[in-house]
Amino acid sequence: MTTGPVRRSAVLVAVGLLGALLPSGPAAAVPRTPVTAPHSPGPATTATTVTLVTGDKVTVTDLGHGKKAVTVQRPKGATGAVRTQRSAGEISVVPDEALPYLRAGTLDRRLFDVSGLIRQGLTDARAAATPLIVTYGRSARAAPPAGTEQTRSLPSLRGAAVEAGKGRTFWRSSPTATASTRCGWTAG
Repeated sequence: MTTGPVRRSAVLVAVGLLGALLPSGPAAAVPRTPVTAPHSPGPATTATTVTLVTGDKVTVTDLGHGKKAVTVQRPKGATGAVRTQRSAGEISVVPDEALPYLRAGTLDRRLFDVSGLIRQGLTDARAAATPLIVTYGRSARAAPPAGTEQTRSLPSLRGAAVEAGKGRTFWRSSPTATASTRCGWTAG
C-alpha cells in the first residue's frame, strides 16, 4: 500500500478536477432553471355536435392537421352499437338499429352523413330540428310522425316536409317501421 507522495498527488488531482468542474462564487448559489423552448399551444380544437334522427349525439372534434375525433353519446333506450365510417375526409355514423331500414330503402343514408349535416348547418348549436321529407304509401295514414312538425304538404309525393326534433321521439314513433312509409332528406 502506498501512502507517500503518490497518493497525496492523486488526491490533489481529484480535488483539483472537482474544483474545476463545480461552479464557484455567486453564480453557484443561483438555482438553475431548465431552458425550454417557448411554449406554443397546439392547434385549437373545435367540437361540433349533431343529433341524428335516432337521437344519437355525435361530436366531431377537429384536432388540427386533418385529424378528427368522433364520439357518440347514445340516447336512453338505444340498442346495439354504432358504426363510424371515414372515407375521403367524410364521416358517417350509423346506429345498428337503423341498419334494417337503410337496407330496406325506407330510410335515407344521408341522414347519417355527419359531415354533410355539419356542412348544411344542422348542428345542435345552429338548428333546433332536422328537416326531413316523409312519404307515405297507399296504405299509410298521411300524418306527420310523432316528434315532427309539418312545414309543408307535398301532395305530388304523397308526403310532407317535416322538422324532426333533436330528441328520440321521432325515432320511437317508427315512421320507418312500416313498409309503406319512407323517411328521406331535405336540404332545409
